[in-house]
Amino acid sequence: MIARTAPVSKEPVVLCVDDDPSTLSALRRVLRPEPYEVVTTATPEEALKRIETGQPVQLVISDHRMPGMSGADLLERVRKASPQTIRVMLTGFPESGLVSYGLAHGIDWLITKPWNDGALRGALRQLLEGREAGRLPGSGEGAGAEPRLLAEIRRRLGFFPPLFEPAARVPSVLRALWLEAKVSYLDSTLPALFKEKLFAYLSRFCATPYALIAHACALRPLGMSGREILELLEEPPPAMEIDLAAPFAALWNAPGPLKGWPEPGTELDRSVFRCAVALFRGGAKAERGRKELRRALGVDGYTRLQALLAYIGLCHAWSEGHPEIVPDGDARVVAHRAALEAEEPRLAEFFATHAERVRRERNRVEDKLLDVISVLRGREAALRQAQDQLELRVRERTAELVRVNAALRDDIAARKRAEAERDRLTAQLLQGQKLQAIGQLSAGIAHEINNPVGYILSNLTALKEYLADLSRLLRAGQKADPALERPRVEIDAEFMLDDFGKALEETREGAERIRDIVRGLRDFSHADEGERMNADLRELIEDSLRICWNELKYKADVKRDYGYAGPVPCYPRRVGQVFVNLLVNAAQAIEERGEIRVSTRAEGGWAEIRVRDTGRGISPEALPRIFEPFFTTKPVGEGTGLGLHVAYKIVRAHGGEIEVTSKVGEGTEVSVRLPLSEPGGPAWATEDGPREGGKQP
Repeated sequence: MIARTAPVSKEPVVLCVDDDPSTLSALRRVLRPEPYEVVTTATPEEALKRIETGQPVQLVISDHRMPGMSGADLLERVRKASPQTIRVMLTGFPESGLVSYGLAHGIDWLITKPWNDGALRGALRQLLEGREAGRLPGSGEGAGAEPRLLAEIRRRLGFFPPLFEPAARVPSVLRALWLEAKVSYLDSTLPALFKEKLFAYLSRFCATPYALIAHACALRPLGMSGREILELLEEPPPAMEIDLAAPFAALWNAPGPLKGWPEPGTELDRSVFRCAVALFRGGAKAERGRKELRRALGVDGYTRLQALLAYIGLCHAWSEGHPEIVPDGDARVVAHRAALEAEEPRLAEFFATHAERVRRERNRVEDKLLDVISVLRGREAALRQAQDQLELRVRERTAELVRVNAALRDDIAARKRAEAERDRLTAQLLQGQKLQAIGQLSAGIAHEINNPVGYILSNLTALKEYLADLSRLLRAGQKADPALERPRVEIDAEFMLDDFGKALEETREGAERIRDIVRGLRDFSHADEGERMNADLRELIEDSLRICWNELKYKADVKRDYGYAGPVPCYPRRVGQVFVNLLVNAAQAIEERGEIRVSTRAEGGWAEIRVRDTGRGISPEALPRIFEPFFTTKPVGEGTGLGLHVAYKIVRAHGGEIEVTSKVGEGTEVSVRLPLSEPGGPAWATEDGPREGGKQP
């Protein structure tokens, strides 16, 4: 359903499309000061329906990654249905392929997550003003837009950069590149020397030499010598966090946020530079660099630096997509390259070998990755071989136990020892090295997240109480002093308090979701105790759903039917592993959007759990083999063939049964039956609930 934040008006209509409600809320708050009618929807289909039915929309902001229709497909259909509508892409992954595709298909603007509020509002304002002035496709003027744009570029720069030449034939693409250049680079208040040094240094990682040479030449009129420029370009990037220990410490010790940009050449200036490089390169160092830069530079300085880094990445992606771009037509290169190379001859060799050096470096990284993949594959093969050997040992030992039981059926003690040995070997098979490592990692993550989530929830409760008190104070003050009425109306106090309360409630719900997920992850990662316990069946299923929710939410709607939700004597973590395997299999069997139904019931001393999906189904030829180890119907590389085998082993170890029925094209149903009583113990439930005299846990 499409939601409006204001009544219909003559102001420009901005339509926001994103499947994440939090992102839509953030966009509404960012655009609230602007004179727009903001309309939001979580589905591309609803947005397209509004456009195709002729309802007025001047600008569309769409997320790129959404279930069903992608943002690129939506904006392409908007272009065909309403060419005059401005199209803006919202994405957290501005890779070169997306940039090239978007610009080639007439997307007018690209916004990266997280965005800068001021830059976002400024960009939308310029796009809408350009539309009114006839500088966008479909606005009625068209032919006169390109000469004015070219004149503006030449006026600001003094020349037309070769970087923009491939876009000169498509005015909308050229406008998008120029707008990004102005907002994030030319009009940025960051020091010119810092901007050019960062641009030149980061361009050493780009496969085409244009940006490297152009921005290296731009450093000469800023006072850097050829030797200093070469030393800057040759400085190796930080390879690990230990290389950034000193810059991190310098930023941490700085009295932040800084009132001005650090003086050039100081230790603090160099520390900001190194951390910005780490942020651009990504990896394990990026998050630490992000925190230190945000604290030291403040919101304004940090967001301007983010915008510059995003623009540098855009230039790299654009130039690599157009390898014909050469720096010879760049005025900075014409004016300074010869002098720089004469002053420092090694720069000429550095420029000439740049592309080959980047190619070798990328090949080296690829070779290293291939080596790592090869090692992992070798370890996987060794693990499979060890599992095969262990399975063989289990089978051999089981056969031996059967013979011992047949020969010594009167010897109860010997039988119990044999069964204990069999259980130990079975548990050893199930507790593989990989699952154990994942369990330990999950437990550690859950422990680290649990503490901050606890005090976040506590603080949100206190904030809600404070908001209620402030609301009462405002209303009491209004009654006591009529002079407060005018400022109350001017700041729209009622809306602000209501929206503040909604924001607190949304934040509390999000924190509770994190808490529930962490709790399920923590419980799932703990190993079972040596004895069975009576576990709540509904809790087991809900914990499993939380653990694999990220796998399910974009593939299926989950329906629950708990006909029985009482206790089941079992090893809870092992049974939870069964449910997780079944739910993930169900999601992977659904090719587009489908449904997964989980139902439970108790009948004849058994708890029956059914997991049904509307996926592609299993062929009659494959159905008899699905419980065999390493047999899978999934494509190569997408499945190990151990999921159902492990589930089968766990269910059988509980004295239960597992069955699968399937029809190609209609879906699959897996039925798990677990006994409601331990061997020699009371039954916990019948068809009508707990049996009389049975004690519930």
